[in-house]
Amino acid sequence: MGLVAGRLADVSSRKTVIFFGVVIWNLAMVGLGMSNVFWQLLLWRLVLGVGQAFTNPASYSLIADYFPEEKRAQANGLFACGVYVGGGVASLCIEVRWRAARRRCSARRETGQPSPTAAGAVRERKRERD
Repeated sequence: MGLVAGRLADVSSRKTVIFFGVVIWNLAMVGLGMSNVFWQLLLWRLVLGVGQAFTNPASYSLIADYFPEEKRAQANGLFACGVYVGGGVASLCIEVRWRAARRRCSARRETGQPSPTAAGAVRERKRERD
């Protein structure tokens, strides 16, 4: 899935690829919250992975365009540490039942609401074609 997403990010608007990836991601979170049996949970987790696969290549490409070479490693590291910060915040929900926590997060869109909004504010630089 990552190869398809990477190619799509190369030939189309990266901002749009990120936006639709986040939309898929949020729909999957709603599905996870509404899951009643294991197969539903598994299905929505796979859809969540598809949404995530579409956001990463375009995000790294935008980071490469927006940051000079000497600052790029720091920017990529900061972007990558979001996984661990999110995992730490999610672990705070351990005392609450997982299903109630998922529904609450999905209903309020705490897991990604700023992302589509921020994606609309990003201006994509013109890419040089070889």
